[in-house]
Amino acid sequence: MNCAALPPTLVESELFGYRSGAFTGATRDKKGIFQEADGGTLFLDEIGDFDLSLQAKLLRVLQEREILRIGDTKPMPVNVRIVCATLKDLKTLTAAGKFREDLLYRLAEIELTLPPLRERREDIPLLVEHLAQKFFTEHGIRKKPVIDPGLMRLFLGYGWPGNVRELSNRVRVVCALSDKKNLTLADLPPGDREALQQKISSSPTYRHTDIQTYGQADTPWDFLIRELRTWREIETALVAKALIRTDFDVARAAKALDAGPATLYNKIRTEKIRERIPHFTALPFDLPAGIFLDEMKRQIFTTALRMTKNKTYRAAELLGVSPTMMYTWTREEKT
Repeated sequence: MNCAALPPTLVESELFGYRSGAFTGATRDKKGIFQEADGGTLFLDEIGDFDLSLQAKLLRVLQEREILRIGDTKPMPVNVRIVCATLKDLKTLTAAGKFREDLLYRLAEIELTLPPLRERREDIPLLVEHLAQKFFTEHGIRKKPVIDPGLMRLFLGYGWPGNVRELSNRVRVVCALSDKKNLTLADLPPGDREALQQKISSSPTYRHTDIQTYGQADTPWDFLIRELRTWREIETALVAKALIRTDFDVARAAKALDAGPATLYNKIRTEKIRERIPHFTALPFDLPAGIFLDEMKRQIFTTALRMTKNKTYRAAELLGVSPTMMYTWTREEKT
């Protein structure tokens, strides 16, 4: 239930229900949301907008685990788990007398805080990729979207006051106006592009990549991590570069990487490397000569640890691998 979507006059009947004849127009019994959710979970969205005059009744339900329908004289027991969400600071509302303190402490037994998108910018590349892929899937497009670094830098620098909803809207616009494969700055309407550029944020909370250095790096490995994000995509790019260099001679590419041909065939199939040749060709990165894939992996993982100040868990998060994989690799390197 969205607490901000219903007028206060309807909230009570929607939550608790009513008996036939309780008021004009009540021609039959109506179950309330609490009764419908009995034995399950009720999610109250925008709880900060819940009407002050009804907060005492909600508190009573939470304390007594029973509801009283409008027009009824006998309480009805309910067993409901309550989950709430709000964009507002409930403690500030409480101090201002707009939210009951006893209800606040009853609701906030376990509190989870999700920071705004501008404070977790490392999520933006993953979200953009996910939202673009979701749009493509919804519209029957089987290709994997390729996101231009210039567009990603713009998204990384913007402050996103509307959080994920705003990001989702922007990505949908870009996808709709794109060639249904490559998402570029040119796919943003000029007005939107200018608006984002004018509001570029230089928030110090961005941990992994900042707007000035995205796409530029101290070493090739820094670049790959910043540009491609996950070890899976980095490994795919390394294999693709080897295949492109050998004109897709799998045996020669496998020998150059000291990897099994089956590994390369699997990568070609699962990561659709042939369909993404323009993307990999355009990457400003040359495969180092004389270095095998295992050694490149070692340097990538070592670089990730350096970028996260030797925090193994954060390095795993940065590369999109499991912490167990990173811890195991770290132990093997030490031995």
